[in-house]
Amino acid sequence: MSKLSKENVQTTQEILDIISAEMTKRGITQDDLAEHLGLSRSRITHILTKRFEPRTELILSICSYLNIEVNLKRNGNEKP
Repeated sequence: MSKLSKENVQTTQEILDIISAEMTKRGITQDDLAEHLGLSRSRITHILTKRFEPRTELILSICSYLNIEVNLKRNGNEKP
């Protein structure tokens, strides 16, 4: 299991950056991720380009698929 690069709690934006990097490293496409999650590729694009703020459970699903361990820090703008 990959762990995030920092020991402290991560924000959504930091986690999305790590998810994008891990996808590139593993050769996983947005289409692959969308198919696995049952979402459209455009939704994945909006999430990874930070035009859409995903729910916490979606972030955790993506991290689970990529085998990334996370500690998610919530702020007032993030949806549970």
